[in-house]
Amino acid sequence: MTQASDTPLSTIFPLGAEGRYRRRIAVAELKSFTDLTGDDDPIHWDEAFCRTTPYGRPIAQAILLLGYLSAASVRLTAVSGVPVVSLGYDRIRFITAVFAGEEIDARFTVTGHDEAKRRVFGAAELRVGDRLAVAAQHILQRVG
Repeated sequence: MTQASDTPLSTIFPLGAEGRYRRRIAVAELKSFTDLTGDDDPIHWDEAFCRTTPYGRPIAQAILLLGYLSAASVRLTAVSGVPVVSLGYDRIRFITAVFAGEEIDARFTVTGHDEAKRRVFGAAELRVGDRLAVAAQHILQRVG
């Protein structure tokens, strides 16, 4: 469904609209992300090394977790047919570690609009069970 460029963002993405992305994080994915980014700290992929740390097991890279938050916003915006890009995240907080083997639930919930600037604001949260692991404000820009 394609929305006309003059349709208000508040109509296309109403307050409270939500996108979600869930997945279980595997050590192999953390290692692949390490290989892609060069973030080769063994805390992310070396299980033997991790057993010598207070964490005891590999932890997900912070930037990977932001990627999962982006996936949540795409789950909402892609179905609209309205092209948007991310302008970034404000007030990012990495509250607790996310471990290999855990299932994440990333959410993007529309919290506001700036029609003049063609922006959508959303609360971005990543949870593991009851644990809030990452929180931020995600800002999207309409480009079409």
